[in-house]
Amino acid sequence: MVSRIPFSVYDFFGYLASGFLLLATLDYAFDGGWVLNKDIGIVFGVFWVGVAYIAGHIIANVSSYLLEKKLVRRVLVSPEETLFQAKKTTGWARIFPNFYEPFPEKLQQRILIKAKEKADIDEPGRALFLHCHSIVKRDEATQARLNSFLNLYGFSRNISMAATLAFIVFLADILFGTIRDNEWVWLLAAMVAAVGMLYRYLKFFKHYTRRFL
Repeated sequence: MVSRIPFSVYDFFGYLASGFLLLATLDYAFDGGWVLNKDIGIVFGVFWVGVAYIAGHIIANVSSYLLEKKLVRRVLVSPEETLFQAKKTTGWARIFPNFYEPFPEKLQQRILIKAKEKADIDEPGRALFLHCHSIVKRDEATQARLNSFLNLYGFSRNISMAATLAFIVFLADILFGTIRDNEWVWLLAAMVAAVGMLYRYLKFFKHYTRRFL
């Protein structure tokens, strides 16, 4: 007998929520009648939960590649590095000021001195983060708190991407399809959600990195 729910908290918030958001958008935009305004019953309910879960995993992969690997690490620059830089007030820092808030200068020096002594690492970056990660994860209580930040930034990143995809779907339907009641409202709501959750993702991603360093 199954003694517990087969989904973890992150499965629900990280995968199912983003998957359902995209499915509901497609259903509304193309008047599919799959999920919205329909009594789907238990069997089809389980089926659509599975579809949403799979869609959520796909969204997670896309968001990881586009938002984390491309946007954060290639364009904005990861907190692994920006936490050790001088405070910026131009460029991307104007749009994401909190993301570019560095450690105090003395704390930067203290961390780098200790990293040099313990692991012969004399500059910030991925190597320093991985070194700290290997140490911090030994403490179960600390690791549990870090996992909560990991779940929060993963959820925010996935919802931001799902909302971005929803915005694209609504925009395509308005431009090339049939404009439905309140579709402009849902288009605006998707845009606000995408941007708002992107800011939340960047906040939690930075806090996650800070906890290790």
